[in-house]
Amino acid sequence: MKFPDQTKPIEEQDEDTLLAMLVWGEARGETADGRLAVAFVPITRAKNRVENGKTSGNSLQEIILTPFQFSCFNPSDPNRGKLLRPVEAEGLALWAACWSTAVSALTGQSENPAPGATHYVVRRLWSRPTAVGRRPKWFEEPCIKSGKTSLVASIGSHIFARTK
Repeated sequence: MKFPDQTKPIEEQDEDTLLAMLVWGEARGETADGRLAVAFVPITRAKNRVENGKTSGNSLQEIILTPFQFSCFNPSDPNRGKLLRPVEAEGLALWAACWSTAVSALTGQSENPAPGATHYVVRRLWSRPTAVGRRPKWFEEPCIKSGKTSLVASIGSHIFARTK
């Protein structure tokens, strides 16, 4: 098990650590399946970019750290300040579970409980996209109503979606 390197900024953490930080910051209160589904979202995005011939922005690190893609990394998010010190914030057992989830997803040791999902949102917001300020294009009401964004799975407090 690795821990975030507190001597480095978030942007310089290893990819496996970044993914564990993402799981911890976005889904630490979820079940094992909920954490795993969150871990697979950036992995699915990276795989889709490569399969679609994209030549830049393919690394997991680039995808995870793209501004406003995963809220725990947003400068204003209260979780960001805790990401480098998850054990101090919530204890070793929770970090260990998030680390294990990230490694399991990265190495293919686990199946994706939300196959194909490229995005997720908290369940209470799914039926009310207009309630989200500065919402991303994939989450705009016309995309959902037209089927451009489709529901893949509902796990714990998250809705997982795929965009066409």
